[in-house]
Amino acid sequence: MKMLSEEDQEAYNAHFSQYIKNGVSHDSIVEMYKKAHASIRADPSFTKKAPKEGVVSKRYNRKKFNLKQRKDRIRQILASATKKQQ
Repeated sequence: MKMLSEEDQEAYNAHFSQYIKNGVSHDSIVEMYKKAHASIRADPSFTKKAPKEGVVSKRYNRKKFNLKQRKDRIRQILASATKKQQ
């Protein structure tokens, strides 16, 4: 991070834009990691966070249907196809 900031300022700004936005410099990043490791060593137990409100997870795969639902769907597709032919 320090080397890139000295050599190429544009690449530094592009690569570390989130660090810059949050006010983290190449000097403070080492201290940030040391503090994180110390807090983990102090209490290594995992505590699950509560899910964020208002966030809906995306599902890209179609929900699985049982046999009756699949046959009903085929019946509907065939009915609409025969209706279009007439």
